[in-house]
Amino acid sequence: MGVGLLMALSEPMDIKSVICGMGMASSTRTIRRIHIIIACSVMLDHGSIIGVPLYYYLLFGMTSTELSFSCLPNVSHAFKLSAFAMVFMASRDIKAGEQIFYSYCGIQQSAADRKAELALYGIEQCIGTACVNATPETDTLRKTFSARVKEYKSQSVTWERLPKGRKLPVETLDGILNYQKAVVKEGLDVNDNYWTEFLPALSTAFRKSGKPTEEMVVIREFMRWSNYQKEKRAIKGLM
Repeated sequence: MGVGLLMALSEPMDIKSVICGMGMASSTRTIRRIHIIIACSVMLDHGSIIGVPLYYYLLFGMTSTELSFSCLPNVSHAFKLSAFAMVFMASRDIKAGEQIFYSYCGIQQSAADRKAELALYGIEQCIGTACVNATPETDTLRKTFSARVKEYKSQSVTWERLPKGRKLPVETLDGILNYQKAVVKEGLDVNDNYWTEFLPALSTAFRKSGKPTEEMVVIREFMRWSNYQKEKRAIKGLM
Protein backbone atom coordinates (compact mmCIF):
# COMPACT_ATOMS: atom_id res chain seq x y z
CA MET A 1 0.00 0.00 0.00
CA GLY A 2 1.43 3.37 -0.98
CA VAL A 3 1.56 6.44 1.22
CA GLY A 4 -1.61 8.49 0.81
CA LEU A 5 -1.65 12.26 0.58
CA LEU A 6 -4.25 14.24 2.47
CA MET A 7 -5.26 17.85 1.89
CA ALA A 8 -7.62 20.25 3.65
CA LEU A 9 -8.83 23.44 1.97
CA SER A 10 -11.03 26.25 3.24
CA GLU A 11 -13.15 26.13 0.07
CA PRO A 12 -14.08 23.38 -2.42
CA MET A 13 -11.35 22.70 -4.98
CA ASP A 14 -11.85 21.95 -8.63
CA ILE A 15 -9.42 19.31 -9.90
CA LYS A 16 -8.07 21.92 -12.31
CA SER A 17 -7.24 24.37 -9.51
CA VAL A 18 -3.82 22.77 -9.03
CA ILE A 19 -1.58 21.66 -11.89
CA CYS A 20 0.28 18.36 -11.52
CA GLY A 21 3.38 17.58 -13.49
CA MET A 22 6.55 15.62 -13.32
CA GLY A 23 8.98 17.68 -11.33
CA MET A 24 6.66 20.57 -10.52
CA ALA A 25 3.32 21.69 -9.17
CA SER A 26 1.86 25.18 -9.29
CA SER A 27 -1.30 26.95 -8.27
CA THR A 28 -3.70 28.60 -10.69
CA ARG A 29 -5.09 30.88 -8.01
CA THR A 30 -3.86 32.64 -4.92
CA ILE A 31 -3.52 30.31 -1.93
CA ARG A 32 -3.54 31.74 1.57
CA ARG A 33 -1.62 30.22 4.44
CA ILE A 34 -4.65 28.43 5.85
CA HIS A 35 -4.54 25.95 2.99
CA ILE A 36 -2.77 22.64 3.05
CA ILE A 37 -1.54 22.08 -0.46
CA ILE A 38 -1.22 19.03 -2.70
CA ALA A 39 -2.71 18.02 -6.03
CA CYS A 40 -4.74 15.43 -7.99
CA SER A 41 -7.56 14.62 -5.59
CA VAL A 42 -11.03 13.24 -4.93
CA MET A 43 -13.12 14.93 -2.21
CA LEU A 44 -13.88 12.56 0.66
CA ASP A 45 -15.79 14.65 3.20
CA HIS A 46 -16.29 18.16 4.49
CA GLY A 47 -16.78 19.86 7.85
CA SER A 48 -15.61 22.96 9.66
CA ILE A 49 -13.19 24.09 12.33
CA ILE A 50 -12.84 27.46 14.05
CA GLY A 51 -15.73 28.60 11.90
CA VAL A 52 -13.78 27.82 8.71
CA PRO A 53 -15.28 25.26 6.30
CA LEU A 54 -12.83 22.53 5.40
CA TYR A 55 -12.97 20.05 2.55
CA TYR A 56 -10.92 16.87 2.70
CA TYR A 57 -9.34 15.22 -0.32
CA LEU A 58 -7.56 11.93 -0.92
CA LEU A 59 -4.79 12.58 -3.39
CA PHE A 60 -3.57 10.35 -6.16
CA GLY A 61 -0.96 10.39 -8.91
CA MET A 62 1.56 12.59 -7.14
CA THR A 63 4.22 12.02 -4.51
CA SER A 64 6.11 14.54 -2.43
CA THR A 65 9.22 13.97 -4.54
CA GLU A 66 7.40 15.53 -7.50
CA LEU A 67 7.27 18.88 -5.73
CA SER A 68 10.28 20.95 -6.67
CA PHE A 69 13.06 21.64 -4.21
CA SER A 70 14.18 25.13 -3.21
CA CYS A 71 16.13 26.74 -0.37
CA LEU A 72 13.41 29.40 -0.62
CA PRO A 73 10.42 27.14 0.19
CA ASN A 74 6.80 28.28 0.20
CA VAL A 75 5.35 25.13 1.81
CA SER A 76 6.27 23.09 4.86
CA HIS A 77 5.62 19.37 5.13
CA ALA A 78 5.24 16.63 7.70
CA PHE A 79 4.23 12.98 7.71
CA LYS A 80 1.12 12.31 9.79
CA LEU A 81 1.17 8.69 10.94
CA SER A 82 -2.46 8.80 12.14
CA ALA A 83 -3.59 9.67 8.59
CA PHE A 84 -0.73 7.78 6.90
CA ALA A 85 -0.35 10.91 4.80
CA MET A 86 2.24 13.48 3.84
CA VAL A 87 0.79 16.89 4.69
CA PHE A 88 1.94 20.06 2.94
CA MET A 89 0.91 23.49 4.23
CA ALA A 90 1.62 26.89 2.74
CA SER A 91 4.28 28.73 4.77
CA ARG A 92 3.63 31.96 2.89
CA ASP A 93 0.93 33.29 0.56
CA ILE A 94 1.27 31.63 -2.86
CA LYS A 95 0.21 33.67 -5.87
CA ALA A 96 -1.67 32.23 -8.83
CA GLY A 97 0.82 30.68 -11.25
CA GLU A 98 3.58 30.49 -8.65
CA GLN A 99 5.44 27.20 -8.47
CA ILE A 100 5.22 25.20 -5.24
CA PHE A 101 8.54 24.46 -3.52
CA TYR A 102 9.66 22.77 -0.36
CA SER A 103 13.12 22.28 1.08
CA TYR A 104 14.87 18.93 1.42
CA CYS A 105 17.40 20.45 3.82
CA GLY A 106 17.68 22.86 6.72
CA ILE A 107 17.66 26.42 5.38
CA GLN A 108 19.52 28.00 8.30
CA GLN A 109 22.93 26.87 7.11
CA SER A 110 25.51 27.87 4.54
CA ALA A 111 25.27 26.98 0.85
CA ALA A 112 28.12 24.48 1.30
CA ASP A 113 26.37 22.76 4.20
CA ARG A 114 23.08 22.67 2.27
CA LYS A 115 24.92 21.14 -0.71
CA ALA A 116 26.37 18.42 1.53
CA GLU A 117 22.92 17.62 2.91
CA LEU A 118 21.35 17.59 -0.56
CA ALA A 119 23.99 15.11 -1.74
CA LEU A 120 22.26 12.53 0.47
CA TYR A 121 19.25 12.86 -1.87
CA GLY A 122 21.38 12.50 -4.99
CA ILE A 123 21.26 16.24 -5.76
CA GLU A 124 24.76 17.21 -6.84
CA GLN A 125 24.09 20.86 -7.57
CA CYS A 126 21.20 23.09 -6.47
CA ILE A 127 20.29 25.58 -9.21
CA GLY A 128 17.93 27.59 -7.03
CA THR A 129 18.61 31.31 -6.65
CA ALA A 130 19.46 30.96 -2.95
CA CYS A 131 22.37 28.65 -3.80
CA VAL A 132 23.43 30.09 -7.16
CA ASN A 133 23.54 33.61 -5.70
CA ALA A 134 24.93 32.61 -2.32
CA THR A 135 27.65 34.86 -0.87
CA PRO A 136 29.61 34.85 2.38
CA GLU A 137 27.13 37.49 3.57
CA THR A 138 24.05 35.37 2.86
CA ASP A 139 25.75 32.33 4.41
CA THR A 140 26.35 34.34 7.58
CA LEU A 141 22.80 35.67 7.52
CA ARG A 142 21.38 32.14 7.44
CA LYS A 143 23.74 30.65 10.01
CA THR A 144 23.27 33.46 12.53
CA PHE A 145 19.54 33.99 11.95
CA SER A 146 18.21 32.35 15.13
CA ALA A 147 20.77 34.05 17.37
CA ARG A 148 20.26 37.41 15.66
CA VAL A 149 16.47 37.52 16.02
CA LYS A 150 16.81 36.44 19.65
CA GLU A 151 19.21 39.35 20.14
CA TYR A 152 16.71 41.78 18.62
CA LYS A 153 14.04 40.48 20.99
CA SER A 154 16.39 41.06 23.93
CA GLN A 155 17.24 44.57 22.71
CA SER A 156 13.54 45.44 22.42
CA VAL A 157 13.24 45.11 26.21
CA THR A 158 15.82 47.92 26.51
CA TRP A 159 13.96 50.00 23.92
CA GLU A 160 10.78 49.67 26.00
CA ARG A 161 12.59 51.34 28.90
CA LEU A 162 13.45 54.50 26.99
CA PRO A 163 12.23 57.60 28.86
CA LYS A 164 8.97 59.10 27.62
CA GLY A 165 9.62 61.47 24.73
CA ARG A 166 12.97 59.92 23.85
CA LYS A 167 12.89 58.18 20.48
CA LEU A 168 14.87 55.24 19.23
CA PRO A 169 17.92 56.40 17.22
CA VAL A 170 17.21 56.53 13.48
CA GLU A 171 20.20 54.33 12.71
CA THR A 172 18.83 51.61 15.01
CA LEU A 173 15.49 51.52 13.18
CA ASP A 174 17.24 51.62 9.79
CA GLY A 175 19.40 48.70 10.86
CA ILE A 176 16.48 46.51 11.85
CA LEU A 177 14.59 47.37 8.64
CA ASN A 178 17.61 46.55 6.48
CA TYR A 179 17.96 43.26 8.34
CA GLN A 180 14.30 42.46 7.73
CA LYS A 181 14.71 43.13 4.01
CA ALA A 182 17.68 40.75 3.84
CA VAL A 183 15.84 38.05 5.83
CA VAL A 184 12.76 38.19 3.59
CA LYS A 185 14.91 38.11 0.45
CA GLU A 186 16.59 34.93 1.71
CA GLY A 187 13.21 33.38 2.55
CA LEU A 188 13.99 33.08 6.25
CA ASP A 189 10.67 34.67 7.21
CA VAL A 190 9.08 31.21 6.98
CA ASN A 191 10.74 30.37 10.32
CA ASP A 192 8.51 30.69 13.37
CA ASN A 193 11.07 32.74 15.32
CA TYR A 194 10.87 35.45 12.67
CA TRP A 195 7.29 35.94 13.84
CA THR A 196 7.66 35.22 17.55
CA GLU A 197 10.89 37.13 18.16
CA PHE A 198 11.73 39.47 15.31
CA LEU A 199 8.31 40.98 14.50
CA PRO A 200 7.53 41.90 18.13
CA ALA A 201 10.93 43.61 18.29
CA LEU A 202 10.17 45.47 15.05
CA SER A 203 6.81 46.55 16.46
CA THR A 204 8.55 47.98 19.52
CA ALA A 205 11.11 49.73 17.32
CA PHE A 206 8.35 51.48 15.34
CA ARG A 207 6.50 52.48 18.51
CA LYS A 208 9.63 53.90 20.11
CA SER A 209 10.42 55.73 16.86
CA GLY A 210 7.06 57.51 16.88
CA LYS A 211 5.67 55.54 13.91
CA PRO A 212 2.25 54.20 15.02
CA THR A 213 1.01 53.48 11.48
CA GLU A 214 3.97 51.24 10.71
CA GLU A 215 3.61 49.60 14.13
CA MET A 216 -0.02 48.70 13.39
CA VAL A 217 0.96 47.11 10.06
CA VAL A 218 3.37 44.82 11.93
CA ILE A 219 0.79 44.02 14.61
CA ARG A 220 -1.79 43.07 11.98
CA GLU A 221 0.73 40.80 10.26
CA PHE A 222 1.57 39.16 13.59
CA MET A 223 -2.11 38.60 14.40
CA ARG A 224 -2.65 37.08 10.96
CA TRP A 225 0.23 34.68 11.57
CA SER A 226 -1.09 33.87 15.05
CA ASN A 227 -4.51 33.00 13.65
CA TYR A 228 -2.83 30.87 11.00
CA GLN A 229 -0.98 28.94 13.71
CA LYS A 230 -4.25 28.23 15.54
CA GLU A 231 -5.84 26.99 12.33
CA LYS A 232 -2.82 24.85 11.50
CA ARG A 233 -2.80 23.24 14.96
CA ALA A 234 -6.53 22.57 14.72
CA ILE A 235 -6.19 21.02 11.25
CA LYS A 236 -3.32 18.80 12.36
CA GLY A 237 -5.39 17.71 15.34
CA LEU A 238 -7.96 16.24 12.99
CA MET A 239 -5.51 13.83 11.47
